[in-house]
Amino acid sequence: MTCVVCDGDARSGIRFCRVCDDRLFARLAGLSGLLAELEVTLTRQDKVGNSERVGGERERPLPFSAKASDALGDLSRLLDFWVAELVPAATDTAHDPAPARQDSPVKAAEWLTRHLTVIRTCEGAGRFFRQLEAVTETAWRVVDRPADRVFAGPCLTESESSDGMIVCHEDLYARPGKATVRCKLCRT
Repeated sequence: MTCVVCDGDARSGIRFCRVCDDRLFARLAGLSGLLAELEVTLTRQDKVGNSERVGGERERPLPFSAKASDALGDLSRLLDFWVAELVPAATDTAHDPAPARQDSPVKAAEWLTRHLTVIRTCEGAGRFFRQLEAVTETAWRVVDRPADRVFAGPCLTESESSDGMIVCHEDLYARPGKATVRCKLCRT
C-alpha cells in the first residue's frame, strides 16, 4: 500500500509512510500549543508591533485580531468535523466520549490525538492530513511574530527648504541584515 500523502511505502496496516505518520503526530501533538497562541493573539495580548513611530492620525485597532479569530474558527470547525467523522470508527467511546461541538477545540484536539489509530486507518486519512496541515500552517503564520527591527540611527538627511537647510531627525529601523533603509518621513 502507498502513503495517501506522498505515495511512499505506507506502514503496515495504516495509510501513511513513517515520515508522514510522524508529521501527522507532530501536528496533532502541537495543537494545544497552537490553540493557546491563537487565544493570546486573538485577545491582542501578544506584542507584534515594531518600534517605529508612524506620523499622522491612526485608526483605532479592533479589540481583537480578526485574522486570529478566522484562524481559530477554521481550526475549531476542522477539529469538530473530524471528531464527528471519526466517532463511529472509534471503539472506546464509552470510556473516552467524543467532545461536543460546543466544547473547546483543545478537547477536540486531545481526543483526536488519543484516537490517532482511527485517523491512521480511516478512508479520509489523506484528506484529514492535508486539511490539518493547511489550517495549522495558516494559524502559525497568524501567531508568529514578524522579525524584530533594529535601530539604525537617526536619518540626518539634509534638504533645502524656503527657510534654509533642514535636517531630518526621524529614527530609522530596519530588519536585521538589511543593508539599506528608507526614511518614512523624508523618503530618502
